[in-house]
Amino acid sequence: MSERGITVREEGVIVGVEGERARVRIERSDACSRCRVCVPMGDGSMVIEAKNMRGAVIGERVSIEVDDSRHLRAAFMVYILPLMGLIAGCLMGTALAGSEAVGFLCGAGMLILVFVVLHWYDKKIGTRDQSWPRIVGRRTDEAGLHCGGDTHA
Repeated sequence: MSERGITVREEGVIVGVEGERARVRIERSDACSRCRVCVPMGDGSMVIEAKNMRGAVIGERVSIEVDDSRHLRAAFMVYILPLMGLIAGCLMGTALAGSEAVGFLCGAGMLILVFVVLHWYDKKIGTRDQSWPRIVGRRTDEAGLHCGGDTHA
């Protein structure tokens, strides 16, 4: 458990590294059925982008953690907030102008405004470390994962 909610831990292989981010291929597990963070692959595996806190390299086996609570927050922001903006805009436009056409235009305007704000928020929050899945361990030998920071294979 993390401070923010349930933490899901998976193991995978690094398939790409770009700066401080790494793409990790993981096998589909039971936790995947309720999570949509990863990009599904045709072979039953998935690829997730994670903060490369351990300096892992391509081909290395790693352990990653994903904070499960971020998915509920993302779903709320993507589905509920735009709907609330649309409804609020329609009601305000209709109440202020007395016309359903103006209400519809105000609703559409609020919907666009909410999406613009969400896009800005995503760009700003995307740079915060705690909002990304993170690599927390690297395989150092056949015995298992090493969770210390600077040990290299």
